[in-house]
Amino acid sequence: MKQLEEILLQGYESKDLDYKGPCQWDEKDKKACCEIVKDILAMANTLGGYIVIGVKENDKGFECQGLSVEQAKSFETSRLNRFLQNYADPPINALLKKIEHDGMTFAIIEVPRFSDTPHICQKDYPSVLISPALYVRTDTNESAPINSSSDFRSIVENAIRNRSDHMLSSMRAILKGASISPTTSDKEKYEEQFRSALEGFASFDAYPDKNYSGYRESSFFPSRFEEFRFSIDDLREAIKRACANFHGWPYLYWDENKTSVSHTVQDGLETHLTTHSSGGNDRFDFWRLHQSGFFYHRVLMREESYAQLKDRPPFMELGDTARYVGAAILIMGSGLFHRNAHLIITGIA
Repeated sequence: MKQLEEILLQGYESKDLDYKGPCQWDEKDKKACCEIVKDILAMANTLGGYIVIGVKENDKGFECQGLSVEQAKSFETSRLNRFLQNYADPPINALLKKIEHDGMTFAIIEVPRFSDTPHICQKDYPSVLISPALYVRTDTNESAPINSSSDFRSIVENAIRNRSDHMLSSMRAILKGASISPTTSDKEKYEEQFRSALEGFASFDAYPDKNYSGYRESSFFPSRFEEFRFSIDDLREAIKRACANFHGWPYLYWDENKTSVSHTVQDGLETHLTTHSSGGNDRFDFWRLHQSGFFYHRVLMREESYAQLKDRPPFMELGDTARYVGAAILIMGSGLFHRNAHLIITGIA
């Protein structure tokens, strides 16, 4: 948090920092959203960086004005990335955080630098974005399409360096593969991703008026934490390969054609699906898979919905529980996770 405050108060823009005045994230205002997308594309292709929302430029420099409650609420990581992935190829997984300072709220978008492939703008928007184009941060701290050999050379050098770093990290992971259990530091990092997944689940309260409390959940994670163990493309391929369907509904639901349901998040993939069974029962599936290999799954218990539908006391059906456990074990052994992985399954009622 201290680092974010320092970024907020830096007081001048740079290649890796951009200030924007108070505004609301609204996909209907595509021009405003695409202006932010342009900066994200440019930063991702340069050094990575931060975009601070709520700081306005004036004649004297930059003034902290903050966001209203409604404006702050409109900025959300999954919502931002769903819009962003329509324009970036490969996808960019930005991370959005909010901080308080002097009684004001600010949104800060953290933009990761590209790993091994620069991000191309794949879609036009009049007067803002052109495609195909590689955007970069210029020496005047503006976001613009690449137009010089030096900028192009810099991108190529970064790509070569990043690929080398990734190869070294992979070799280290292989050499450490014999480890049996996570260290304290590894556990803390996985716990942070677990809390993030819970927050993601809570942000999609499918049936707020029904007060459901019965869920089944499972989580897997490799023995050692490595933040970018897998690329986003690796995760997509793994999800397609993994399959378990013991009772007419997949344990791992994924539909890449419905970005409102299945999409990229800050550093991975996510699905949240609200629907109904043929018998009229409510259904809510949620899962998230991080590039570290951490996986979290949570599903509304069919018995919980059925009990409310029939006005009966809630119960747990052992057959459904056994099928859920079997599916979780099958998915973990599908090749998606490392040999030394840990599986946790719980029933919440």
